[in-house]
Amino acid sequence: MDNYCSRFDIIVLVKSSSAMIRLFVIEDHLAIVLSSLRFMFRPKRDGIEITGSARTPEEAVQMADPASFDIFILDLFLPDLQPVDNIRMLRHYFPDKAVIILTGEKSSAWSNKMNKEGASAYISKDSSRELLSLTIKKVASGEHFFIDDSSASNHNKSNDPCTNELTPVECKIARLLSRGLTHKE
Repeated sequence: MDNYCSRFDIIVLVKSSSAMIRLFVIEDHLAIVLSSLRFMFRPKRDGIEITGSARTPEEAVQMADPASFDIFILDLFLPDLQPVDNIRMLRHYFPDKAVIILTGEKSSAWSNKMNKEGASAYISKDSSRELLSLTIKKVASGEHFFIDDSSASNHNKSNDPCTNELTPVECKIARLLSRGLTHKE
């Protein structure tokens, strides 16, 4: 991968950064997670906003307007529900919507299972704002992004996040963030 930007790269970066990414959050601890996400991401600053929420996939199916969001943020474990059934339901009713699993479960087995069921990303709830932002932006651009603290394999079956066709700067940031460094470090 070259370490320079072409005019094409610059145009793509400008275009992707100007489009608002709209999230629909499905979480049983909705108030806490929504507050956290809204605190972390500001629409004008980050280009990410939350446009809908529900406590279960069933609620999401009833409430979600497909024209009002781009990506689902789904908690892996919801009370009395099975993770595989949850993602299958969302993929059935919203086949063109990406699903990011945001979970406290640091398991390569669950990451691999969600990948096979059609999730676009699997990320730990204790990930940094920068890594979550990078994940959301990669998924919004149509990519799969599987990095978690258990070293679960990413979409390309490698533990190196740079195999996802990241730019050199994104690659460097992803490597540093996956080691636990903050954006200031």
